Amino acid sequence: EIRSDSIRFVNRQQVSEASDSSTELILRGLDLLEHAVAELELDDPVYRPEQGMCALYAGQRQAHYTWHYDNERDEWGHWRNYRKLTAILYLNPPDWDASRDGGHLECETTSTSPIVPNGGTIVLFDSCQIRHRVLPAHRDRVALTQRIVQPNWDHPPQGP
Repeated sequence: EIRSDSIRFVNRQQVSEASDSSTELILRGLDLLEHAVAELELDDPVYRPEQGMCALYAGQRQAHYTWHYDNERDEWGHWRNYRKLTAILYLNPPDWDASRDGGHLECETTSTSPIVPNGGTIVLFDSCQIRHRVLPAHRDRVALTQRIVQPNWDHPPQGP
């Protein structure tokens, strides 16, 4: 199977209307990711959709996600979606132990060194260029993801 995590899409407005501590954490996390992206010096404008994604990698199931791109070209050379950047904030406990808990993010770059999903860590990468995967988690692993889009491409996605 390609991925075995559980995902939930969260809309900023829905989250801001809720009052429990986990939804407040998600809202603050989305704000933090937006701020991190705003600090980048990008040549072209990018936009943050209203919806973010919360993923739970259940340790009991050793949840994982195989190698993939968050955006890639289809058979006609068009991008499948408008994603330009992927921004991830890990919401794991502070006592996360890389050797015991697993769940590393591996990115294919010039040096493939795993990124440990320590709570509070932010990861930003190019959705079109960076192939990546999540190794099996041995403890529940939580990640908040914000997809950053760039709708003014020369060859935008085709279809609905």
